Amino acid sequence: MTTWHGTATNSTLHPANDPATNAAVEAAYKAKYCSQPAALGPMVANTAAETTVRLDAAG
Repeated sequence: MTTWHGTATNSTLHPANDPATNAAVEAAYKAKYCSQPAALGPMVANTAAETTVRLDAAG
């Protein structure tokens, strides 16, 4: 169950381990945190990519 702005929704987590998704997530982090290299490094490390998940509404 996930709640967002007071609305509860059944949800599921799915691994997001396809290369296109990981590349998009990495590009977004690099764009947002380019001025903070110490913070960016762990966010785009291989170990972080391996744990990336997608939250979907269940059902």
